[in-house]
Amino acid sequence: MAEYYRSNFTVECYHKARDIQGLDLMNAIKEVVCDWARIRKDESTELNEDGSWTSEDGASFIIESEQLASSGYCRLVLIHPDDELQDTDWRCEFRLATIGNAVDAEVEVRRIFEDSESTNAHRSANRPRALVRLFQDFKCSSDSMQLSTQAENIAYSNSSDFVSEVLTNPARRLSIVAIVKNSQGGIFLDPDRLQSRLLGLGKVYTYDNETARQINRELSEWLGCWDGTVRVYRPGCTSDDASRQNIHWTWRRMSYIWARQGWDTLLTEIADECLLHSLPQTGQRLYDKVSLDVNQERSEKLLEMIKAATLDESTYQELLSDAASSIEALGRQNAELRQRRTELESENELLRSQVEQLNVALSYQDSEDSLSERESQDASPDFGSVHEAVNVAVDQLGGLRFFNLAIERARGSQFPRPSEVYGVFRSLDECAKARSQGSLGKDVQEWFADRGVDYSPHESPTTMGKYGDKRIFYDDVLRCRTSMPAHIKLGGGAGEHNQLRIHLEWREDENAWLIGYIGRHLPTASG
Repeated sequence: MAEYYRSNFTVECYHKARDIQGLDLMNAIKEVVCDWARIRKDESTELNEDGSWTSEDGASFIIESEQLASSGYCRLVLIHPDDELQDTDWRCEFRLATIGNAVDAEVEVRRIFEDSESTNAHRSANRPRALVRLFQDFKCSSDSMQLSTQAENIAYSNSSDFVSEVLTNPARRLSIVAIVKNSQGGIFLDPDRLQSRLLGLGKVYTYDNETARQINRELSEWLGCWDGTVRVYRPGCTSDDASRQNIHWTWRRMSYIWARQGWDTLLTEIADECLLHSLPQTGQRLYDKVSLDVNQERSEKLLEMIKAATLDESTYQELLSDAASSIEALGRQNAELRQRRTELESENELLRSQVEQLNVALSYQDSEDSLSERESQDASPDFGSVHEAVNVAVDQLGGLRFFNLAIERARGSQFPRPSEVYGVFRSLDECAKARSQGSLGKDVQEWFADRGVDYSPHESPTTMGKYGDKRIFYDDVLRCRTSMPAHIKLGGGAGEHNQLRIHLEWREDENAWLIGYIGRHLPTASG
């Protein structure tokens, strides 16, 4: 995730004591956060009377709290050094406020640097662990959307309501993450694990392929999910959105990211997309309103007491001291408001710049879309290596699924014409679409021959008898070994680097070509 995390939500009640509301509810949340902050405290560090502390390693926990009869606010700030990066601290702030029964909560995590200088080393700003307990023990919501540490399943009978009341609801502020089961009922990502990662940033829903088809029809096919796909729906999503406005990850793409970079990178990609779109509670900011009102009311009461009463010297000095602290708190609050206003103006400027860039990109895309389909197909990007061409194909061509071995072997390939390799991948993708739609119209080998692709559906019996084991490759998704005698030939001439072979197999249930091997010519009976 980026080096920043921000979430806003409302706390309505405490599951362990449902009759707790208002100030008592705010104090119960405060205790949870304080317990979490004490984990960072060194055992030798003593707590102050209010529960705050400062340790020798530079970590600190600050508590600012004030309340009247029916309203109050609480500000809890934990600052601690990064466990791995020097001169880098993390600042986590909880802001709580209440007027009435519910509590408005704001959580913000920032990476801060010594002397305001940044470092090139990247670290993710994850949600504070205290949020897990809050979402488990308290009833939390965002604009009437109930929040939890667990994902929610959508049944076929509820698909229409899900589209109208959740996906396309204009009041929604959080991103929606849809996870669709594949045809065997499998899910690539653990929905609950992802939901725990996205607390306050997005809400995760799961549904099966039958429900997905119904949702896709009501929303739009280009915004749909299918057969193991994960998609993030931005707030304000409509059926007129372009697909690229609501990013999706296919099973193949997730397999590739997981195999090369691990689970954390995949979860981070999805979290980044949610953070990019989730909308803060701009305009509400109950904490700012309540803290100002509480301190102002307190100051006014103190001044009235001073004016109306005849006091001894010690009481008079005590009241003056309280008044001074209240005025100081007001000044600090005003300074924080000015700083936040500056930050919001900076964020708005950045958003305006991003909108301008998107408009330019969209206008460029519109002009590109006006070209004929043939011109678009003929335009092949330039690649520096076969591995680069494979990476682009993994991300963009849905009719292909690459085995991890194929990707690894492609990394070592020195074939001098990688754009030609990508052209073959694109032909395979076109073939996959035609076969799935039943519009191929001829034998596969003949179809490829018309497009200049040298495709062989089999090897000789002698070669398979002698070297058949060399053409068996491990399927990382289905977790089984697959024989692939079918292959595509590229290049020619002397030198192994001038020749390339792609071993593959058509898989009917996936409507995709499985690519098991990309590399030098495998041994044959003829040498």
